Amino acid sequence: MTLEKTFFTVFLLAVWASIIWPGSGWAEEFILIPDAPDLVGPGKAQAGEGASLHYFQFNDLYGYIDGSGRIVIPPAFSKAENFHKCGLARVADREGRYGFIDAKGQWVVLPGLEEAGISVSGEKDCGLVGRKYNRWGALDLTGRWLFKPRFAELSYLGRQQYAAAYAKEGLKGLLDSKGAWLVKPAFESVYFSETIGGQDFIKVYKNKMSGFIDRAGSYLINPVFDSIYWQSGAKLFSVSQGQDRGMVDLKGSWLIKTKDPVYVEYQSKFNELWVRSDTSIVAYTLAGARKRVPPRSDIWAYVNELKYKLTSCSEVGRPSNWGFCNSDGRVVFQGFSRAYDFSDFGLAEIQKGSKCGYVDPKGRQAITPRFDYCSRFRSSGVAEVRVGELYGVTNAKGTLIVKANYKSLNIDDDFNLIFVSAAGDKNGINRINGSPLFEPVFDKTVTVRKMKRVAAQYQGKWGFLNLDGTWLIRPKFDEIMDFYSHDDMMPVIYRTKFALLNNNAQFIAYNDVACGQYVVRNGADKIIWPPPAVRSCR
Repeated sequence: MTLEKTFFTVFLLAVWASIIWPGSGWAEEFILIPDAPDLVGPGKAQAGEGASLHYFQFNDLYGYIDGSGRIVIPPAFSKAENFHKCGLARVADREGRYGFIDAKGQWVVLPGLEEAGISVSGEKDCGLVGRKYNRWGALDLTGRWLFKPRFAELSYLGRQQYAAAYAKEGLKGLLDSKGAWLVKPAFESVYFSETIGGQDFIKVYKNKMSGFIDRAGSYLINPVFDSIYWQSGAKLFSVSQGQDRGMVDLKGSWLIKTKDPVYVEYQSKFNELWVRSDTSIVAYTLAGARKRVPPRSDIWAYVNELKYKLTSCSEVGRPSNWGFCNSDGRVVFQGFSRAYDFSDFGLAEIQKGSKCGYVDPKGRQAITPRFDYCSRFRSSGVAEVRVGELYGVTNAKGTLIVKANYKSLNIDDDFNLIFVSAAGDKNGINRINGSPLFEPVFDKTVTVRKMKRVAAQYQGKWGFLNLDGTWLIRPKFDEIMDFYSHDDMMPVIYRTKFALLNNNAQFIAYNDVACGQYVVRNGADKIIWPPPAVRSCR
């Protein structure tokens, strides 16, 4: 067949495909791309494996190390990321081609993709997508194509279904695991949202409006809303449509509709729908019926706890007369210029004029208003207060256990410590009872939660403190950095070189200055990587 006849035949096929596409009003773009071979590797993914591995870099290549400092996968990849729950990690080879490896470093999906992605739905349901010839397709967990690349965009929605963009028009539809259209492209966006009562609600945007379809493409809620979000506690959708705000049921029917600047929110502590404005709050049942309770002019936004059956409020028409309401919205006691909710400790901040203090659930003033700022009381029984421009800490009796002498302070309930910053930007540490642990002598202090230690900088060097104030390791590091995404490694800069510490601040890996290599050592300080054959020194 001549070249001209071949071209003419392809042209006729493309026209034919655009004409006879059944019932769609559009045609799938006829794409001639080379065949994309399967990318099956020797490895096999095992769910959960790789969860304790961390990637690291050596000579511009990435490998994986465990928390003991053992190199599990030597550096061999130009790009890497952490392992997913299904036991795979996306990496790129030295030529920048993407694939997926298992926890032993073996290729499960061979490198041959221009780009790749992995999505996890639930605990083990992983979906792999790959780009080849500038088109996207989907692969199974062995590297075989479920359907070969032909889409402009592709994302995994779980349950072996995919949202795909039609290559020519840019519209998205829903595919099955073989690449056949379940829902033909008609939307600007398609993504999985919620499973409600066993029914999957897939959110779609059409003509810039949002709604939901099921997996067969039938509309559950027509796309007529500017925004729509699931309120799981209320089992309703919060929506906006033009100037209207409110709640709709699972069929999209309005239960409550209001106008700007009024809006509707679900309050789980009351199990009510609140129509809130600048002047009042009116409560409704979840069926949309107005409750017979007095409207509240304002309620502190953080309704965190009703164990005391009270929340701060003020009456309609008296916005400066704050007090506390019961769960029916009735004022129990009042007489404050501002009030805030009770903390778990059982005290609530109140304000009289420009001064603040605390009351108990019976309305008695536990601490007379005399501070310029009051924080919520912590479960440890202390609160941060300010006198003038300086901060201190009070106990429940109103005694300043940390004098108001500091530019700033931070109460850490997890560590039972109080961090203070004094004049000259020097930082100190107090115990939760206020007694000094370290006077303000440090340049900086940082809590390192995964090590259960405090990092402190002194004269430009960082060290690590135990919570009893003793030194785990005295200041010697040039810099400390955030943890990796796992619990058992701490990156630092030591003698200008990158290093890794374990939770006891022992070196497990660092750039060896003398060897010019990235060296991994065990607890006995024995070099365990790189192997002798590739070391530049012994």
